[in-house]
Amino acid sequence: MHKWLLLALAGSTLHAAVIRGAVVENQTGKALSRAGVILEPVPGSGGTRMMGHTDRFGFFEFAGEPAGMYLLQASRADFVTAQYGQKRWNSAGKPLVLTDSDTQFVTIRMLRFGSIAGTVVDENDVGMPEFEVAAYLNTVPPQLAARASSDDHGRYRIYGLLPGNYAVRTVGKQMDDIGYKPTYSRETDVFDQARMVDVEIEQQAEMGNVHPLPGKLFTLTASVQAIDPCCVPVTMTFASEMGRQIIHSEADFVSRVFSGLPAGDYEVFGEAPSDTAALQGDYQRISVGKDSAISLPMRKAGMVSFRFDGVPLTAEVRVLARRKDLAGTYGDRILTGNTAALAPGTWEFALAPMDGYYASGFSGSGNYVFRRNQRAEGWNE
Repeated sequence: MHKWLLLALAGSTLHAAVIRGAVVENQTGKALSRAGVILEPVPGSGGTRMMGHTDRFGFFEFAGEPAGMYLLQASRADFVTAQYGQKRWNSAGKPLVLTDSDTQFVTIRMLRFGSIAGTVVDENDVGMPEFEVAAYLNTVPPQLAARASSDDHGRYRIYGLLPGNYAVRTVGKQMDDIGYKPTYSRETDVFDQARMVDVEIEQQAEMGNVHPLPGKLFTLTASVQAIDPCCVPVTMTFASEMGRQIIHSEADFVSRVFSGLPAGDYEVFGEAPSDTAALQGDYQRISVGKDSAISLPMRKAGMVSFRFDGVPLTAEVRVLARRKDLAGTYGDRILTGNTAALAPGTWEFALAPMDGYYASGFSGSGNYVFRRNQRAEGWNE
């Protein structure tokens, strides 16, 4: 009886595939432990999604999968997510084809991100410690990519960067009685005049010295209060053309002091849930030229409604929505139905593709004339 049982168990594994492999660092070939590994069946193929981690020696194993086609992916902090069979860091992976009783061993090589290094120095070329620096992608508006701080010699290294064209800027800082404005390499506070550097995967770009310019800095104290109703968690968003900060609070009130700000325009958003489907919120745009304070008492906002002309009433139309502020667009979402709860501020909308239809016009609040001279199928503010 025991012999028959053992034979049955052995027979159950005869028609299942086994995938074994290793995850290693690309440049050195050293094993990467604790890397996440995902085995994903190609749509239409048999099998189930499986997840695991490499052991201390960088090895992993998936057993018991049926024959089919699979994609294999590895991920780990500070490395670019990799797929088996990639030709380039951002290209698609090569599917693994498994047959019954097949056993394969594969190796996934993981690439490190790119980086930028340089030194923050004063007027005498002496390194300035504890200066925060930020890398921005060369886009409109510039997109904040990563931050770092200078060491005791003023040296910094910003890592975790994907390939692209970047500018580096110091963050405004008050030292004793001297204020230093946010400054780009080449000693300018204008993005269009900044020195740009190309970053490649696994390469370190040298930015050289950055000399922060002296100048007047200001503070902005912003407060957000939930009112309708009270006692709900609030979210504050602070944005400028050089990035945004989002602060989540479990309390119904949050206040922050934003310091080291050069003169310019800034936006503050407040948002919180309400006792209905609508949200409560408030929004202010302020031009800072002195130390300032603003308060946002949030109240319930009305629901946003949509009307779709030219489609049957029973048709399900999906609307793409994203928020827009001085730092750019973010928070993409899909809306269904004819109403949506959106916080105060500027939004952009687009129609998701529909079989048999295209977007022929768009009109917003207070404007009931279709803008036929614009690209209605794109994003509309």
